[in-house]
Amino acid sequence: MRYSKILNKIITVSAAVTLLAPVAATTINPTINNVQAATKSRKLTHNAYIYKANGKRANKKILRKGTYVKSSSIKKIKGKNYYHIGKNQYIKVTNTKKQNHVDNTSKLGKYVYNGGDQNKVYKEDTIKLPSGYNDTTVQEAVNNPSILDKQTAEGNKINKFVSESKADDDEKVDPTNLTTSQKQEINKFAIRLLNEARVQAGVNKVKTSQRTLKLALDVANEYQINNRDIFENGKPAHYIPGIVKAARENGVNIDDNYIEDAAIIFDIKPQTMTELKNTIYINLLSFLFNKNEYYHASDILDPTNVYDAVAISYAKESPMSHWIKMDKDTIENYTTDGTWN
Repeated sequence: MRYSKILNKIITVSAAVTLLAPVAATTINPTINNVQAATKSRKLTHNAYIYKANGKRANKKILRKGTYVKSSSIKKIKGKNYYHIGKNQYIKVTNTKKQNHVDNTSKLGKYVYNGGDQNKVYKEDTIKLPSGYNDTTVQEAVNNPSILDKQTAEGNKINKFVSESKADDDEKVDPTNLTTSQKQEINKFAIRLLNEARVQAGVNKVKTSQRTLKLALDVANEYQINNRDIFENGKPAHYIPGIVKAARENGVNIDDNYIEDAAIIFDIKPQTMTELKNTIYINLLSFLFNKNEYYHASDILDPTNVYDAVAISYAKESPMSHWIKMDKDTIENYTTDGTWN
């Protein structure tokens, strides 16, 4: 089935903030200082650390998923939104919001790039963010998606994939066994577009490296050799054992997923480099311009991200892209050999 004839269905799953050794589920009622709004009780949808106002962890205590905390105001710390839950105590807003993206499917319609005519004009692909779409508004949209409805509609309209070269059109690929140069080219393509989006959103560019790419490729390989996609027992989910195994083999001592965002297009097998790049492009749009959720956008635009790399796996007749990030917190708290710093 060719890409120009496809009604693409994309499912995305974001890096989840889920931590081990949680405390018992309960209702926590800390003293609230400097109340700026009506106090609300909020349910944790992920296990969560408590942070100080400087962005450092207050202690090793973990609040368990299902716990209720009371908060009255939001504070931005190092580019992320936190709820104030007590004296110099904060939790990430993303740990209290139901992530509807987990079972969300985006339909992008019949996706047509500039193929099929003899007068094809090749050019470099780009990503354009509409006016009003930036890191600040994305953070706000995590809890109120409708505020970016206009920008998301425009973003899906103005961003269209094009074939970049005749060489890409002619280069055959096997998504189950990409060559080293093809893996590098896909990563280079994805990171260039990601950084275009990040700069327009008002945040720093991320770096990529052979080490980060190896981590991404190892994660992708775990999915592929175990015939896994982003479903487990019929429900969307990351393949945590594979992520943890690959991470630890690369000096990242995690016990859960802190590093991966993922997207899949079902029942397609890219045959050329152009089609493989088209897959990456569609996946990136699904992160940025999904009117139902902005957790992915918040994650890939996170100003604390330092390194990123992207790899492809192919299982169950479907290509999946793995967007691996190493943010400052992960580097500081989970790397074991010091060389990620």
